[in-house]
Amino acid sequence: MSVTLAYPAMGPILEFMEANKRINLTSQCPSLHAIDKSTPLRLDFLEFRTNCIQINDTSYILSHCKQKYMENQAQIKDKSSREALAPGEIQIGGNAFPKFRKFVKLRIENEFGDETVRRLPENLEIHMAWKKLFGFLLGERKPSIRVAEELVLDLKRGDILRLPENLKIWVKTLNTKRTDFEEILEILDSSCLPLKTLKLESAQPYNLQNPVFRTARNVEMFGVDKEDSEDSDSDEDSDEEDDEEEEEDPEELWLSEFQKLPNKNIFIDCDLYNRERIVDLIKYWMENGKEIGTCFSFERGKRDVIEEVDQIKKELGGYYR
Repeated sequence: MSVTLAYPAMGPILEFMEANKRINLTSQCPSLHAIDKSTPLRLDFLEFRTNCIQINDTSYILSHCKQKYMENQAQIKDKSSREALAPGEIQIGGNAFPKFRKFVKLRIENEFGDETVRRLPENLEIHMAWKKLFGFLLGERKPSIRVAEELVLDLKRGDILRLPENLKIWVKTLNTKRTDFEEILEILDSSCLPLKTLKLESAQPYNLQNPVFRTARNVEMFGVDKEDSEDSDSDEDSDEEDDEEEEEDPEELWLSEFQKLPNKNIFIDCDLYNRERIVDLIKYWMENGKEIGTCFSFERGKRDVIEEVDQIKKELGGYYR
């Protein structure tokens, strides 16, 4: 005789079930809804892209589609009478009756390329579809959603994340790519700070002053943005002041903020740091002190690297390995 598992006992099972299987199961069993929302949702990976959310190895994609009208005989007859012109009637601009119906479709695709496609109601706009999808996947979860590996935001300027209210995400690694990481800090659970790793593109001077940046154990920067957007907006309205007061060079401002960073491990991939600037950075550390074990890595081409390191050694003394 089989023993029925009580619903409260389902909580620990749901917590450690693969997230997409759990979402699929609870969507088909309304009686599990309350237990699901009150049980921590554990993810390996979470990524927000334009018109896509990826949970672990499964992507949920919304897009606009159109389908040609497929009509039965009764509809064809009705359409003929609707489009036919009676004596005295005038049609402006030719036949304007639509040949296609527009709708939003949801495509669910797994790591093997298998996909499920669902057509959503015709009157549902895509922004509302996103709001409903985010609410279904991430909404009303009382404990923070825990992402074990990486939270990625690969978004374009102007994209809107239709996230549910009061959403909190616990992460170890935050990768904001082109997105300014400061714009999404409100969804991070404060207990995940300091971050283990922060990855970003086009870091601006004011980003380097943010406590979340400065306390991250590892920082990876791919390119820098020497123009401070906060300052550039105000610059348009201060032409007269600019004539009286010379602005600080954006590149020098960035370098000045960078050399003050307290982070122990930083990787930077850009051409901003040549040999002379690396020497200046080391001299600043020698004069102002730097914690032992600090490691700043600069991506460089293989050509002349050994020669440059030898020149730095001769100029500063000491040794390298």
